Amino acid sequence: MTFLGTALLVILDASPGMWLGGMVFFSFVGALTTFDVLGDDAGQVVNAIFPKYYEFGSILGVTAVGVAMLAVAGALVLSHF
Repeated sequence: MTFLGTALLVILDASPGMWLGGMVFFSFVGALTTFDVLGDDAGQVVNAIFPKYYEFGSILGVTAVGVAMLAVAGALVLSHF
């Protein structure tokens, strides 16, 4: 396997892993801690975080899909030689 193929596989595996890790961290650590510390004011903090949270997830999702498409295209090209 080439260096590029290995790099694509690492990115393909890391992107959904980071996405899932971010969701789990925010749900079970970030949000709970914020509400424990700030009480009713935590809603403002969570509302400020959500746009960045969704942007982070969207970027990682698009990255994973793009790399998967590159990997499939590369496999198709290589199979013809």
